[in-house]
Amino acid sequence: MPNFRSTYLQKIGFQGVELRRSLQALLDNDTDQVDVQRLAEFCERVGCSSAVSDREIVWKYLLGVSPSRKDALEYCWTQHVEHFHDLWSAVSTMYPNLLQNIRPVCERPRAIPAEPPASGSTADGAVVTSLPGAPASIDATVDMFLRMYHLFQTPRLSKRSDKENAVLRIRCQRFRQCVTTNTVDWFWLFAYYSRRFERLHMDNENRYWKILTSLLHTEDKQLHDAIAMLGHGHQKRLATAWFVEAYQRVFPRSMDAAVLDLLVADTNGATFCALALGIMVTFKLEVSKFADDADALTLFLCEPPAVVVEQQWDRLWKQTLILKKRYFAILSAVTSEAL
Repeated sequence: MPNFRSTYLQKIGFQGVELRRSLQALLDNDTDQVDVQRLAEFCERVGCSSAVSDREIVWKYLLGVSPSRKDALEYCWTQHVEHFHDLWSAVSTMYPNLLQNIRPVCERPRAIPAEPPASGSTADGAVVTSLPGAPASIDATVDMFLRMYHLFQTPRLSKRSDKENAVLRIRCQRFRQCVTTNTVDWFWLFAYYSRRFERLHMDNENRYWKILTSLLHTEDKQLHDAIAMLGHGHQKRLATAWFVEAYQRVFPRSMDAAVLDLLVADTNGATFCALALGIMVTFKLEVSKFADDADALTLFLCEPPAVVVEQQWDRLWKQTLILKKRYFAILSAVTSEAL
């Protein structure tokens, strides 16, 4: 039997209040540890749109940037700040020209409060570096972050392809749209997400594509047959847009936070793959009119009109979770092979 109070609040537009309280209860429980698994389940089901100010705190827990033990938050934050400055200093020495369009980064360690601090200060009075605002400064900061991430991943600056760097650049910019506090949080959220993404999905798009087309045959045989008729080049474009670029072309920038809520909460890759299947199933009505045009069908699935995505996002989100639950064992088994 549905809860009358929750139903009533939802009808009059106050559902977000209840969700915000639920999220705060998970973050501010009386124990000395945050239940990351329950936090991930909450983020998957409803996202953090009702508590935007807590989104970065939630993401840091889910990605492992912040430890689950509350008494270790301050120590870990200090370590992250020091590590950030070490990486920044190393890259600055190797690429001094990158600093010309970047404001100086000057931040000392601070404790991470239960709630985000006001812009420009923290609970203990430490100064927080503001995010760069000028386009030239943002682009230069992204260039710095890419090199810092390469150094973070390996003890030496390994050479990456232009394609890999382009994907990392877009991902870094998308995290910039969602992070509102400081450059340190921006970098570590981007770095930890990218590292997990590469561990789960690097060079596995062919495996994912095969299993998803097989599942699509069960969900929507007509659409499966239409995609099966596409040439290898078109299928490769779809696989790349989803499993290499991580939906960065599929969704408009206005939906960065909503999409990242799903992907950040995904610990084993099952949601990541279910989202691709959800895209095909959810957009099937629009796709049907492109059945005889391979180029148009491929372009639509790689870059559907923003208005279509926004109008059907709620349906896509719910469909993704349904498909994940239905095929969890299969999707988990496939994605776990990448680890």
